[in-house]
Amino acid sequence: MASHPRLSGPPTGPHAAEDLGHATHTAMWTGCIIAFIASLFGTVAALGGGMIFWIICGVLVVVALVVYKIMSKMGMGQYTNKPIDSGEDRETIGIA
Repeated sequence: MASHPRLSGPPTGPHAAEDLGHATHTAMWTGCIIAFIASLFGTVAALGGGMIFWIICGVLVVVALVVYKIMSKMGMGQYTNKPIDSGEDRETIGIA
């Protein structure tokens, strides 16, 4: 069974961040943790906790989305979304 050679260091190049895989982004983790806390409040509300828990749940969902977007814009998110990152620029992905 053939295996891929190990890298001697972190990958480099225009798509190096994609090579590192997913779940390595501070913005994503922060947004998910806030959304998870919101789901806990939603669960309590669904079990009869009262209207205040629904309101807290809704507010936390919005906060999670806003925090994720702000942190992504600050550079703590996934790889950038520039035109060079698309498959349309064939030279940058090694298809000449």
